[in-house]
Amino acid sequence: MLSFRHIQAGYRRGFSLQDVSFDMERGSITGIIGANGSGKTTFLRALCHDIPFSGTMTIEGEDFSQAGLRRRSRLLALVPQQVEKIALSVFDYVLLGRTPYRKWYQSDYTAFDNQVAWVAIEYVGFGYIFSHYTLLQLKMELLRGGERQLAALAKALCQQTPVLLLDEPTANLDLAHQVQVLGKIAEISKKREVYTLLVIHDVNLAAVYCDRLVCFSQGRVIGEGKTEEVLVQEKMEAVYRTPLCIGRHPQSGTPLILPRR
Repeated sequence: MLSFRHIQAGYRRGFSLQDVSFDMERGSITGIIGANGSGKTTFLRALCHDIPFSGTMTIEGEDFSQAGLRRRSRLLALVPQQVEKIALSVFDYVLLGRTPYRKWYQSDYTAFDNQVAWVAIEYVGFGYIFSHYTLLQLKMELLRGGERQLAALAKALCQQTPVLLLDEPTANLDLAHQVQVLGKIAEISKKREVYTLLVIHDVNLAAVYCDRLVCFSQGRVIGEGKTEEVLVQEKMEAVYRTPLCIGRHPQSGTPLILPRR
């Protein structure tokens, strides 16, 4: 069980998270939804200690609320919304995921680190797109958006953490790449039995790929549970401040939210 209790965090400009509490199950995807400015990314920043916070975070009984950087990096791996176009090769970028396991005196990565990186690269499907030789040479800055997201996902897997944090990983991707990235995330969550926390704007994609949802509004959790318990018309219209229609996905039966004309 991954638990968050009474998390509060904020910025000088005045916005703050207030008393955020919920639990996650291993091997499941929990989606965080809500309007712009509701606190979704702020919550991830608090989990990563990028901003001051109060409250407790525990994983299977271990309180890691005040854990040091190395310990946190062995527990939490973040896939950011924007993956930088840097001059590193794809392989070297993925290999950065092994940094939390290096000793201070190490000048290079070990053979085991290299093996873990190649396994992560194959797992996200890069082995079907590029040869190993190409991945040693190809620079991150030359990848397309969906490919950079997959590289960032491989880097996160290379960290071998029990918790995977994703900040809008499908932002600015077309539908085909959205399905590719979210499908791989779902596969990883189940097969590797990791706790996956996914910040996502598209509520319909959230309904299809997430096991549970947490809905934020003005820094508070106003709904938490299975998709059909959270995606109810009155609540969603209040959150997004627009008239909506809610139906059912023809294949999965999950809620389908559309704007009302």
